[in-house]
Amino acid sequence: EGLPLFSRAQQEEWLAMCREVIVPAFDITPEMLTHTFVVDPKSLQPLPSGIWEQYDWAALPEDQEELVTEYIARACRILDAVGLTPQGVTSPGGFGGRTLPFYARCAGEAVRQVTGNPVPYFFQRVSSEETVDTPVWYPDRQTGQATGEIIASTGDWTGSWTGYGEVDADKYITPDLEGGRLPALIDAGEPAVLISHWQGFYGMHDGDRRGFRAFRKVVGRLAERDPRGERTEWRTCSQITTYACAREMAEVTVEGNTVRLDLPVRTPDLTLRLTDGEVRSVRVDDRPLARASNRAAFRSGTSCWRTGRSWPPSIPPGAGCRWKSISRSAAGARALVQDRPRPAPRPVPGRPPVGRVRRNSSRTEQAWACRRRRWPGYAAVSIRIRATSLAAGSTPRARSPPSGARTPATPPAPSRHGPVAAAGGPAMPPPPSGSAPPPAG
Repeated sequence: EGLPLFSRAQQEEWLAMCREVIVPAFDITPEMLTHTFVVDPKSLQPLPSGIWEQYDWAALPEDQEELVTEYIARACRILDAVGLTPQGVTSPGGFGGRTLPFYARCAGEAVRQVTGNPVPYFFQRVSSEETVDTPVWYPDRQTGQATGEIIASTGDWTGSWTGYGEVDADKYITPDLEGGRLPALIDAGEPAVLISHWQGFYGMHDGDRRGFRAFRKVVGRLAERDPRGERTEWRTCSQITTYACAREMAEVTVEGNTVRLDLPVRTPDLTLRLTDGEVRSVRVDDRPLARASNRAAFRSGTSCWRTGRSWPPSIPPGAGCRWKSISRSAAGARALVQDRPRPAPRPVPGRPPVGRVRRNSSRTEQAWACRRRRWPGYAAVSIRIRATSLAAGSTPRARSPPSGARTPATPPAPSRHGPVAAAGGPAMPPPPSGSAPPPAG
């Protein structure tokens, strides 16, 4: 039948555009069911109380975990039914922001129920001033499950949710390619996660595309700043959070000149970095790695060598080493030797495990700086990989995280984030008493 006011043909054309144009470069996620009234997940009718998703459910009802999980799962099933299987969820306004640990648990379980993805993610917070991490919630090495959190690291300067908000490409990156939020993040080795809204891109009518033009200008300046793609690479939110989950649960042991990796989560484009050593050759499972001549050529299945440094192909991450995410191929490994690793962030009680995300080498790099290791000089390094979860691409049965993995209900303070706002930009003002609510954002 199609959607109200639109024909079935129009609906199918729009869905085809999403699958063919948007999905290759973006994740498609639900922003829950209405963005306004909370509805019954079975009947999809508003609750008699008239409460709103983005206001009243900023603090989710923690005594109704089954209801909240089913609510999020219903939103995921709608997309899955039309071939737009979600890798995670986006939050309507303040949804879940005051009960973040509970929200993380429900969101992870809901997405796993629908898709079988062992490491889904959710997006709730925005930080446009300070440094940003990629938190990992409820990691479980036995099941290979966790929930990642993506945190936007810019404001929305492309028109915002109103369609007529501020538009300013220079706030992202200035014409001289040095100023603005993005160069500061990239130079600091932090994730550069942009947030925008469709209604900001296209404004109040089809001819008003100031936001979209500003975004294109930002993309062009980033390409001009890194023309060979040696320091930055476009990634989806799910690629960033899956990498963080893999890194968080990986374990590394060293036996002589063999580095053993125990990997509950497998993901492509991972790099092992070895510190303080002289590496003359690298083999992964007895397979020698091709040598890349420079950072731009550093891809899966290769190693890259510089003075005091060497990088082998794409392996998953682990403790005691740094890893970086570079190419788009599905398998391979890389390792890096370098002199001065940064210290790992100390765990803080009550906060989710956090891995540092960096961009300081070939392509967009995610690096986890761990304790310093002294590596003796040797002629070769052998890297052995052991997976403790199902093979990549399989669909494990969803399981609830063990009760001992739960975090206190009080949401953790943002780690080094500074001011953090709810996802989706400013919430819409509540409707005045007796008036009709404004349309969904």
